[in-house]
Amino acid sequence: MSTHTPGPWYVDGLAIQAGPHNNIEVVNLARASQADACLIAAAPELAEALQLFVSQWNVCGPNSDFGRHFQNVRDAAIAALAKAGL
Repeated sequence: MSTHTPGPWYVDGLAIQAGPHNNIEVVNLARASQADACLIAAAPELAEALQLFVSQWNVCGPNSDFGRHFQNVRDAAIAALAKAGL
């Protein structure tokens, strides 16, 4: 499991910054678009939301209405988290 720079992350011009004073440069986006920068900056919160969803799905279980209707979403969330090394 990889360790990433904790969020929140912020777009600062062509860089993604983190830390209490935006003093950690996570990545320099010299060739990225503003939309890509915003998506990258949201990564920690998106990962946290996916982890929360999977956790709640696990509490409800696969035989609940929630579990049956959202199995495919849970599988996609787990795959995305695994791709991120989480």
